[in-house]
Amino acid sequence: MLLSHLSIFLFAACGTSCTAPEPHTHDNKEDQTQANQQAYIKPLPCNAIIPAPSEQITSQRFHQFVNDFIVKKDLSGAFSLISSNYINHHPGADNGPDAAWEILSPIWPDTIFQLRRTLFKGNFGWLNYHSSTAGEIIDKFRWENGCIVEHILFKWDDGEVWPTDLVHKELYPKKKHLVERLLQLELSNEHGGPTLIFRSRDSKLDPGWQDEAMESMRWACTDCLRLLSHKCFDHQFLLRLGYRKPLPSSGAARMITTWEHRPGWRPQHRLMRDSEAYRLEKSRRALYFFAVTKGVMCDVEGDPAEHLDVLDVSDLVGFEKLFEKEFRDMDDEEQLELFDGIALSIENDDCGKKRYLRNCNECRFRKGLFSYTRCLVGTRGRRELAGYLKKWILRLLDNRLSVVSSRICQDFNSHHYTPVGHLPQLEVGEWRVLLEQTPWFNPGENLSLLRVDLDLINTRRRQWKDLLDRAKESDTENSLPEVLGGLYDEWVSHSEAIESEWKWLMGCKDEIEDNPEILVDWALERDGAAFA
Repeated sequence: MLLSHLSIFLFAACGTSCTAPEPHTHDNKEDQTQANQQAYIKPLPCNAIIPAPSEQITSQRFHQFVNDFIVKKDLSGAFSLISSNYINHHPGADNGPDAAWEILSPIWPDTIFQLRRTLFKGNFGWLNYHSSTAGEIIDKFRWENGCIVEHILFKWDDGEVWPTDLVHKELYPKKKHLVERLLQLELSNEHGGPTLIFRSRDSKLDPGWQDEAMESMRWACTDCLRLLSHKCFDHQFLLRLGYRKPLPSSGAARMITTWEHRPGWRPQHRLMRDSEAYRLEKSRRALYFFAVTKGVMCDVEGDPAEHLDVLDVSDLVGFEKLFEKEFRDMDDEEQLELFDGIALSIENDDCGKKRYLRNCNECRFRKGLFSYTRCLVGTRGRRELAGYLKKWILRLLDNRLSVVSSRICQDFNSHHYTPVGHLPQLEVGEWRVLLEQTPWFNPGENLSLLRVDLDLINTRRRQWKDLLDRAKESDTENSLPEVLGGLYDEWVSHSEAIESEWKWLMGCKDEIEDNPEILVDWALERDGAAFA
């Protein structure tokens, strides 16, 4: 503290006075004291800062105090940071800055100091220095509203204690801080290699998996804390938006370690449902989904132009030129430019927010996240392995079947919007009867299309084709049947390709359900080195 070394100094002074000093010696000391006091101008007490400053600003004021107090020996500057309500726990000094000033100002100019170390945490500052008059000193100060308000002295008999545990906590970061640092290193060209560019709408990679440039790229495993090749990861941990490495110049890449303790550290805070931030996040996700699927795989019925009308694009900056022309009037290249621009804008902000969860295959295996193959066969038999593989493969097939079924139904539902009012009245009536007898299929993530549904779709397709042919023959001057016939042919060509995939997936599903043992043969016959 300001006076923690004063006991020794006063004791020495007392010892000198008890030896009956000569009168002229006493007069000289009084003259010297007055001269030293005149060397400093006592400042006004520190004014409290309202509202209270942050810990960072208070730390800066503490180090300013240390610089004035010890390095520059500017007692006036140091005391300008002491509050008028200063509490001094030293047994030989009263509270308030005046008492400390009267004692320290005479001796400070002639005392030699060596600064050892400082530490500031919360609202406390520690100061360790060596004094030519009192030896090693450790002071502890409490700060409030930007001013020193108290000197706390614990263990007075043994001297002040340096907070070693707190120092170690500050100097040696926890694993979460090392993860932060490692995630930044993977973005540097020196440690992480060149940046992998992934375009979600067509799964284009630059460079590709087999390119030489890919061999120099590294990704962080946040469990074993290593930078590893892509061969060490499941590719979903490298390509999905949350796990992907952001572009070095993007906002998502501006993440560095703080090396500071932060209670309740969570890299991505969960948003409150029904809040404005939650609504905005849902809107951004829907817009990103629209962009990377080129407006096709949305839950909103209709064409991509109608999807874009529903989605909120007001939060995206820099897209004014892309909307100068109506979306319906854009050609394919302009639409792709719009899709890529929207996706890139969102990726620059949101890319890599879940990188702290990325683990390599080895770490995932050690955590028991992989199902066993050969070792499971040897210990529990082929039947149990077949059960694991069947459950896994069928889940993948069901996910893909849901997507394909949604596309089939979306195309089929478009017939409800077909303009048939100008067809001959007989055909119009038949068309409306067919629509009334046809259910509306709701495309979505959990859609399960049955074979009977596909048979109904094919039946309606033949009936509508026959109806258009009859309308064309009964009214040869009407061009609408010709136009609808062209649309029908285009729809058939598109639908047959999708339906063929659906039939293939259903065939695989039936075969696996009937004989799951074929999955065991497939798993055991694979060449594991080909995937390393």
